[in-house]
Amino acid sequence: MYNSKFSMKMWVTPSAFQLASGLIQRMRIRQGHGMAALLGLPYFYDNHTAIEQWTQQMLTQYAESPIDLDFLQSKLVGAIPSDLQGSLD
Repeated sequence: MYNSKFSMKMWVTPSAFQLASGLIQRMRIRQGHGMAALLGLPYFYDNHTAIEQWTQQMLTQYAESPIDLDFLQSKLVGAIPSDLQGSLD
């Protein structure tokens, strides 16, 4: 059971927030917990905060490359084990 007092929002750049919001909507990522551990982030991040933090990491890691939703989606899908992936329309 997760304790909501450990769920926290962390600061990300406006561009990371915008991209993460688009990715969350596009991939229909539900609020809740579980994704953080799959992305190598602290377990107490909720799914949306984990995506925001992960997106910020991607922007930093690939600072010399253009980053868009297609790129982030392919990286995210690659980070999630195939047996845990759902299907997208």
